[in-house]
Amino acid sequence: MQNEIYETLTSASKSSYATMKELGDINTSLLRQMTELQYSFAVTTIGSGVKQAKVLSGTTNYRDILNAQVDFANEYVNKVTDFNRQTAGVMIEARDDMVALFEKGLENVTEKSNRPKAQRAAKKAAN
Repeated sequence: MQNEIYETLTSASKSSYATMKELGDINTSLLRQMTELQYSFAVTTIGSGVKQAKVLSGTTNYRDILNAQVDFANEYVNKVTDFNRQTAGVMIEARDDMVALFEKGLENVTEKSNRPKAQRAAKKAAN
């Protein structure tokens, strides 16, 4: 009886460790991807600001300044939209990975909770 308890606890510990490791891997991947996106966004924002400053410093006509601002705004909005799309994709991927991990855990729990019932039924049938 004690061996069964030890085996059950050992199995639960190993399963729990594997699940936590997998969750850590998902979180690490998410953090890495989000950091890369934030870095790219910062570089893009600084580059856009420098580009805008160069254009505005060489322009004296009000109409040219206004056109440069409109062009800058349109370009920047497109870049921000692209970053938002990429960020949403990364978050959706992480969500899907976590849902799959959770579902796998539920399958294991369901499988293990049904196992003792089958074992008891087999013992009763043998007696």
